[in-house]
Amino acid sequence: MDPDENLASDDEGRMATFLSMPLRGHGGQVIGVLALSSAAKNAFSETALGTLRLVEDPAAIVIDNARLAVAHTR
Repeated sequence: MDPDENLASDDEGRMATFLSMPLRGHGGQVIGVLALSSAAKNAFSETALGTLRLVEDPAAIVIDNARLAVAHTR
């Protein structure tokens, strides 16, 4: 069961399973999206969703810090 509706499917069949997680930077703004897709139906389990949730915050920190570093060098 996916209570947050993060598991979805494409009606046209190009992408049978899509799993995504917004990456939020400092201040809560969305700075990117971590996404997985598959042509196979039900390709991702709750375990895959749990894994995305585990890497969501660290990935957002890395992206946010890289953006700050680039902005600082300009």
